[in-house]
Amino acid sequence: MQVHTKFNGELSFQVWAAESLDEQGNPLPGALPKQETPFQPQIITDAFFETWLNDTAARLGLFSYCAMGNGTLAATASDTTISQVSTRFPVHTSGTLYTVGANTITQTIEYRSTQGQVIGVVSEVGLFGSSTGGQTMMRSLIKDAGGAATSLTLTSMDFIYVKWRVTATVNTSDVTGVINIGGVNYNYTLRPCHWNLDLTNNTTTSNPFAVVSNATGVNSYLGFSSASAYATQTLGSITSGPGGSQYPGWAFSTNSYTAGTKQRKMTYKWNIDQGNIGSGIGSITIGYNAGLRIGYQISFAATSDGATIPKDDTKEFTLGITFSYGR
Repeated sequence: MQVHTKFNGELSFQVWAAESLDEQGNPLPGALPKQETPFQPQIITDAFFETWLNDTAARLGLFSYCAMGNGTLAATASDTTISQVSTRFPVHTSGTLYTVGANTITQTIEYRSTQGQVIGVVSEVGLFGSSTGGQTMMRSLIKDAGGAATSLTLTSMDFIYVKWRVTATVNTSDVTGVINIGGVNYNYTLRPCHWNLDLTNNTTTSNPFAVVSNATGVNSYLGFSSASAYATQTLGSITSGPGGSQYPGWAFSTNSYTAGTKQRKMTYKWNIDQGNIGSGIGSITIGYNAGLRIGYQISFAATSDGATIPKDDTKEFTLGITFSYGR
């Protein structure tokens, strides 16, 4: 069983003169930047996927610093560095802004340099997990409104503000198929549940679909760290979940990462003393927080007669789910 989340990002740039900003670095009313570019697509590099999915790194931490450079080669997924011309500057403390669409979660994060931190002509940008060293998790050329490569010029009196907007596209349509459990074939239906919760501006979310601001790694099951079983075979809507009592299981294990696959398999388990529903397991949820249940809901019905999955104190129930990610 496999679920897939797609995400992509865009960048915009502003060069500010000191006299246009207040003491906190915020633009004064009516002030305009010296130079500005609109949001343009960028590339989240393979280095991000390989770093995040191969160890316990947190997504949020991998994009902690912004660096400006003077390189002019087109960005590619295999890029690992930039032609850096200054020290890196961190995420601005005002936090993350969230916008929820029909099946998207957009997160906007801002990076702000100090005055004179970046001097000269810059033409590229990279995001990194540390203030020095490491591979770039994102790289892009600076582009104008028409999408052509351009550059920005900064003096010792200027600041540069970089906004990074990342959109996660969640498949909110039902995914159906057949899975064999204990030698019995079951029809399953998989759909998101409570997928748009826990998105409060200027906070770090625990929503596993928020691919930048959720600070979870493989050690916390990519944010899908809770599992519960239910008697009902009726799923809720994509903003709710199955009804009735919850019978908690647990996130049991992860498989080893295979380089280049951009996916990890998580296994969820109900021990002999867990999930013992007299009528059998009709559905489960996996996700963040057993109470909020932000993640996925899955129903099961035997192909032969529509029966639930039998579960009592003589049986363990394990289920493997592969999470894949892409641009």
